[in-house]
Amino acid sequence: MKEKRIEHKTSRTAEINCVIRGISYLEKNEELKCEDFIAPRMIPNKVKPFLGIGFLKKLFRNSLVPRGMFEYIVARTKYFDEIFQRVLRESVEQIVIFGAGFDSRGIRFLDADTSTRLFELDAPFTQEDKIKQFQKRGITVPENVKLIPIDFSKESFKTKLLEAGFAPEKKTFFIMEGLTMYLDLRDIEETWTSLLELAGEGSRILFDFVYDSVIKEEGLYYGEDDIRKRADKTGEKWVFGIERDNIDQFLEAHNFKAIEFMDSQKLTTRYMPKLRAKMNETHGIVFADCVI
Repeated sequence: MKEKRIEHKTSRTAEINCVIRGISYLEKNEELKCEDFIAPRMIPNKVKPFLGIGFLKKLFRNSLVPRGMFEYIVARTKYFDEIFQRVLRESVEQIVIFGAGFDSRGIRFLDADTSTRLFELDAPFTQEDKIKQFQKRGITVPENVKLIPIDFSKESFKTKLLEAGFAPEKKTFFIMEGLTMYLDLRDIEETWTSLLELAGEGSRILFDFVYDSVIKEEGLYYGEDDIRKRADKTGEKWVFGIERDNIDQFLEAHNFKAIEFMDSQKLTTRYMPKLRAKMNETHGIVFADCVI
């Protein structure tokens, strides 16, 4: 079996997402601007000046990701930020981020005196790189944020969470951003089974996914050929999808019920109504309740 990139190197997807957030934060166009103020600090200083030059910024942005994915990732960041802050207002006790990459929500949104605990799970190489980059730039991770290295193919995230002090009886918010498409069907089933064992009353989940027809290369959605080829080249191939018409069925089978479903059209309407470019259509996002 071919070794996955994340088993010996930092996730390329995590790096790209961080750069996109950094570029987005520096945008003057409010529709293309996210509020991840940590991300631009991660961009090399020698690159930053070029991001202020219009045509060079556009060239860099368009060459970094396939058609419409910059817009999608920015809109996804805005939506995940919005839901993250919403559940904090609703007094969620624990947050778990799977495959956290260079995510900074624990730094941006968790107050030092909050009782909410955040657990970040990620592959050892990627998480170690994140810690080193944060230390290099003087970015402090709050004490209520626990970073947990894990080899998802060999270790149980349930065991790792419990060892880190996770309490199964508490209200928890689970986040999977840019992750489900990299898990095979067995991993998906094991993950959702473990979620139910960990979720306390009132727990919720937020995740995005690619449509199954994209995995099957049916050519139904804008930008799918570009993004699928790019995913293959990064050594992080997409292997799992859920067709949009089957999302309720998937959730019901795993004891979850959708609160809100977002696709590219809804994301554009909410965050980028004046958008001239077209957003990549290959993904959906679901915010759901755990039904115990």
